[in-house]
Amino acid sequence: TSREWALDFNLTDRLSLYLFDETADTDAELRSSGTFTTDEGSWHFYVATYDGALNASGGVMYRDGTVLTSTSLGAGFGAGSGLRDTTAAVRFGARASAGDQPFDGFMGGGPLGPFFVRNKQLSGVEVTRLYEIGRRLLALG
Repeated sequence: TSREWALDFNLTDRLSLYLFDETADTDAELRSSGTFTTDEGSWHFYVATYDGALNASGGVMYRDGTVLTSTSLGAGFGAGSGLRDTTAAVRFGARASAGDQPFDGFMGGGPLGPFFVRNKQLSGVEVTRLYEIGRRLLALG
């Protein structure tokens, strides 16, 4: 399997950022401490950033511009390893692994996302600014 990362809700309704190093066959996970249930008709803005550290502690996750308390899990990466630029296809709404559930909801598109920023970790100020722009463009209050 050729993977780099995944951002999804796990089976216990926690937001997780998974980071993979296929060369070394290692991975890391950043998992939110809180759970998120479906609030029908509510729009939320989720962002994950990662600074390239050798474990998931280099990541930060946000909900609606606010940092989520989270825990770094998994083996992490050894020296000289980490995320690699692979040929993995970008997928929205579901991963290709057996047993994964498709996303059951709506996603904003166009300039609001989903979006990727390469070789830069977004700051909290930048994430909050993007969240506020999205709220104004969608007239969400």
